[in-house]
Amino acid sequence: RIINEKDDAISKLQNELEDRDTHRTKRQSDQLRKWMEHADELRKKHVECQEVSENLRQELEERSNAHGRIVKELQTQLTLLEEEKEGVTESLEFANTEVLQLRVSKQKEKEEQEQIIHEKDVAFMKLQNTAECLNGRTQHLERELRR
Repeated sequence: RIINEKDDAISKLQNELEDRDTHRTKRQSDQLRKWMEHADELRKKHVECQEVSENLRQELEERSNAHGRIVKELQTQLTLLEEEKEGVTESLEFANTEVLQLRVSKQKEKEEQEQIIHEKDVAFMKLQNTAECLNGRTQHLERELRR
């Protein structure tokens, strides 16, 4: 009977140990499963972060290239504007020279016309004086003839 009791106690202890071991194993399995799930989530997040990082890198590269193209286009337009400005400046210089020459030419022409007018005025005055003299002589001669 003692053997049976001891055998029962051993059996009970063995069952308790097995239950504890099962419970511990289950708890460790649950904890390992949770850690594995957490590790999977971290791997997924890592992959997502890599994808986002790659997308951002590509977007940054595309924007950089676009900005580079815009800068080149603006530089080209600036060069063309500077060339056009040089052409306009040269045209303005030529036009200013032409205007200056026309002013000088018109001034000379004006002075020549003023000289011609002055000479005509002098000639007209001489003719007037001559006409007055002739009128005076004519009147004098007419008076003498009447006498």
